[in-house]
Amino acid sequence: FLNSVLNFSLFLLNAHDSYLEVMKNRDTLSRMISSLEEVLDVSRRTELIEKILHYMKDMFPGIVLSSVSLLEGGKIKTFFLKNGQIEVVNLKRGIVVKAFETKGDLFINDVRDFPEFYDVTNGRTRSAAAIFFEYENTPLVLEIEKDSEITEYELSSLKMMARILAIFFSRLSLYRKLRKTFFQTIEAFSYAVELKDPYTSGHSLRVADYSQEIARRMGLPDQVVERIRIAAVLHDIGKIGVKGAILNKTSKLTKEEYEEVKKHPELGEKLISKIEDFSDIAKIVRHHHEWYSGQGYPDGLRGEEIPLESRIIAVADAFDAMTSDRPYRKAMDRKTALEILRRNEGPQWDPEILKIALDYFSGL
Repeated sequence: FLNSVLNFSLFLLNAHDSYLEVMKNRDTLSRMISSLEEVLDVSRRTELIEKILHYMKDMFPGIVLSSVSLLEGGKIKTFFLKNGQIEVVNLKRGIVVKAFETKGDLFINDVRDFPEFYDVTNGRTRSAAAIFFEYENTPLVLEIEKDSEITEYELSSLKMMARILAIFFSRLSLYRKLRKTFFQTIEAFSYAVELKDPYTSGHSLRVADYSQEIARRMGLPDQVVERIRIAAVLHDIGKIGVKGAILNKTSKLTKEEYEEVKKHPELGEKLISKIEDFSDIAKIVRHHHEWYSGQGYPDGLRGEEIPLESRIIAVADAFDAMTSDRPYRKAMDRKTALEILRRNEGPQWDPEILKIALDYFSGL
């Protein structure tokens, strides 16, 4: 992705006077892009902007102020660092505003010659640059102010960064929209199960909420937490293949009927594995009824043979099942459910996960 952005940015810079300077420093810029990989490896916009601002501070010697500005709802939202912490203001004047108004770059060699310059650095700024770039309706301005002259190479680097960030923010916005649609689709699948089994209405989403919070309290990375949520929402999807008469039976299941219900993790795995790149989710769903002692199903895995995500979902699933109405019984009170969880620590549930889950459930 970053190499593609680099090549695309160089193509765009062909239209600028600084093109030859950029080509001369292509290797340096390539290293700059590579060093940005960690900076760009975030999904939260504010976190990304904060990292970029720190990066710019280190990249440009003599920098007095740097900012990243976005146009949202007709207002200019400007992010900058103050005492090492990110702050946000809505700008109404200055070179950043001018850059948005003209949809062009501004370079001031001596700010004293530019009446519209708005100095917030107590006279420390000598030169300033505001670089405008818009990609797929995502306008952005990068600004730096220095106590010395801004070089042609620094200006070229700033232009490169503006283009990369504009493209990145555009993709981030698209990612957020796709992510929202994706989760709505996943929830629609879980709702299909609830149509067959009205007693489990809301069960999958509650299990997802519980599992997600347990995972967060365990300090797991965001991508793992999200994977757990997806698997939790889909953990009972295999019940689509189980007869509704069995799912809604008000009396005790026969041995044969129980064996049918026990097939749902495998059925769920088969359904989910049809989705490209969901093999890890399918595996988590397959094993969410395994026991820590090895007495669960479908494969009789034990201990850490069971995926961590499955072990987390198993505890959340059990708690919600016990505290919800079912065809064959009324919901248990929370105290009783917590006692059953404690009693089955080790045989059924991972002790370390259960400890965190009990603390969480006790506070609900």
